[in-house]
Amino acid sequence: MIGGQDENSRRVRKNSGNIRQRGFTLYELIVVVMIISVLAGVLLDRMRYYQEYAKKTAMDVTLRNMRNGLRLQVADLMMRDRMGEAGKLLKQNPITWLDRPPPNYIGELAAPRADSIPPGNWYFDLSTHELVYLPDDRQFFDYPASARKALHFRVMAITSSKEKNGSANPKVEGLSLMLINR
Repeated sequence: MIGGQDENSRRVRKNSGNIRQRGFTLYELIVVVMIISVLAGVLLDRMRYYQEYAKKTAMDVTLRNMRNGLRLQVADLMMRDRMGEAGKLLKQNPITWLDRPPPNYIGELAAPRADSIPPGNWYFDLSTHELVYLPDDRQFFDYPASARKALHFRVMAITSSKEKNGSANPKVEGLSLMLINR
């Protein structure tokens, strides 16, 4: 027995040098965790960028649709030879020219406090006749410096300096939904 134990212990010692450990070492595990955390940080930053890009695109599409609605209103007045009534459109809510309001449209408000309205929403200010959008994230895209908290849009008249008969009264030739610098 003594000889057998001695032989077995020699085999164990001899084979223990050939046995390879399975699994990761602590160093390898730390490196993998660090790589995954860096990739997750980059992914989250890109996701925030694309989320803001989607919101800005939705705002741009809504504006484009309202401008198209305004063009249709003006074209209708021109076809009916009623451009003298174009001044009524200056005080209208541009959202009414859409088939349905955007999901983030709050409604018509009379002189609201901007801090009482959640960001990412539209509203029409009845006191100034302006359409207002409150962006909720401005990290990746540049907005006008004057629009720190809100983007204000108003229907503006495009006028000629003189009428054909020589009168100095300007004549409304068209309308445009424009960004107001405040």
